[in-house]
Amino acid sequence: MQRILAAAVNVLMVFILLFLMVQGGRLVGQMMNTGRATSYTKVPYALIYSAVPVGCFLMICNMLAELYQLWKGGSDEDAADRERGQDV
Repeated sequence: MQRILAAAVNVLMVFILLFLMVQGGRLVGQMMNTGRATSYTKVPYALIYSAVPVGCFLMICNMLAELYQLWKGGSDEDAADRERGQDV
């Protein structure tokens, strides 16, 4: 039951992160169109805001890896418990 709940939470998080990644990409596109940059360092705002979709993509990769671990046979903690002879 706990694995099913963990998998459901991971799937929900993937969808939320996908939404944030798409919206972040739109924001980056808007910043690229305006061409705005910070006043002192002249760093484009598009570069700064690109951290949102990139971070979401990396978190999605992590969630998918966790889902794969759950589907393959449980988490690392479950495997460690099995090695110690404890019931999972």
